[in-house]
Amino acid sequence: METKFRNDRMLYIPGSVLKRLVQDEINRGAPIDRESAIIDLMIDMHEEDVKSHRYYAKRWKWKDHTTYKRMKVMRLDIAERLNQGLPND
Repeated sequence: METKFRNDRMLYIPGSVLKRLVQDEINRGAPIDRESAIIDLMIDMHEEDVKSHRYYAKRWKWKDHTTYKRMKVMRLDIAERLNQGLPND
């Protein structure tokens, strides 16, 4: 589901709220989706608290190799967007 905002306004949500939403999803026990993983990783990058891919594989309930490959791409995408000041899609 995609949310459209008039005039392309950004919606600011505190990191603590996002972190709680991701944690609630993780607590449900199912593997989390890519978007939630990006949010989780982005918060850790912002807090300069990025852990190993094995930590995230267990946390997100993904396969170890899949997590390693996806994290590599996600970290580059997040860093590029943060450096450019663009909203994350």
